[in-house]
Amino acid sequence: MSDKLVLQTQSNELSGFDFIKIKNRIDWLSGCFELTAFNRLSVDLTRVKSAVKQGDSVKLYKDKELYLTGYIDRIETFYAGQKKGIKFTGRSMAADLTDCSAFGIVYRNRTAPEIIADICQPFGIAVKTDLKGFARLDNFTVNPSETIGNALARLARRTNALLFSLADGSLCLTRRCMAKKVDLLLQSGKGGNLTGGETAFCSENEFSKVSLIGQGVLDDAHDIDAVRAPVLSAEFNDRRYRPSVVYADAVTDEALKKEIERLNKNSRTISLTAAGWFNIGLNTLITARDEWLGLDGSYLVAGIEDVFDETVGHRTTFNLEAVNA
Repeated sequence: MSDKLVLQTQSNELSGFDFIKIKNRIDWLSGCFELTAFNRLSVDLTRVKSAVKQGDSVKLYKDKELYLTGYIDRIETFYAGQKKGIKFTGRSMAADLTDCSAFGIVYRNRTAPEIIADICQPFGIAVKTDLKGFARLDNFTVNPSETIGNALARLARRTNALLFSLADGSLCLTRRCMAKKVDLLLQSGKGGNLTGGETAFCSENEFSKVSLIGQGVLDDAHDIDAVRAPVLSAEFNDRRYRPSVVYADAVTDEALKKEIERLNKNSRTISLTAAGWFNIGLNTLITARDEWLGLDGSYLVAGIEDVFDETVGHRTTFNLEAVNA
């Protein structure tokens, strides 16, 4: 049973969950959570069941600090023999952006922060950013029936930005280059805090040709051969035919370099698990050392999964990206 996490509704506070999982990533609009309670003398499941309804607005507090603001998506009640339980699953406020779609919107001569704020305003979701100098886009279209989340993901990628949920339910618009160093060392071996880890290399993000296409006739063209827009490409002749085309604001050597760096980062996955929970945010830099996995240096926190269960207690899994891929 964990009392480190509290689920707060408009009229109730619940704690003492037997299983907890909270996940968030820099490439997700919305974080998610799963909370399970079993029948014990200290837990009144009837009260728990009546205190929370699907669709309820909730806040999760971890060690008395706000950790997630969102909604209950699903409530499951179950039993096996004499063991009864109830499970809540939910997501951050931005889940509405992931699920909902639009009739279609066309924005002209607007910056990315202006567009995102306008799209999110009806949902009651604020947008926070530490970035400046966004170019005004000739046009950006949210297509009819397209989910809001998909449109925002397109816009973020187009402007080389990240868009993810913060603890208060707002969205953070930032870039990897804005990541700040925090005082955390993940280390294996004697005296270390790591209990497990893995790293993998994959070819899903390896392409034979990477091209950037700038603003031009592309927005209205139906035939790609008719597109009249600036194009910049890099070819890798040692790879099988796998082209990638990205729509970008700036078609420059630097922008192409950043896109290739992004793809290279995604070609390697790093996952480290440590005992305990940590008050570490996304898009921060931490230090990791593990001889077997070949890790030694600064890594960007791209994802965090906090878990508690009765067998292993509290643990945190960090999904990391190499800073210099």
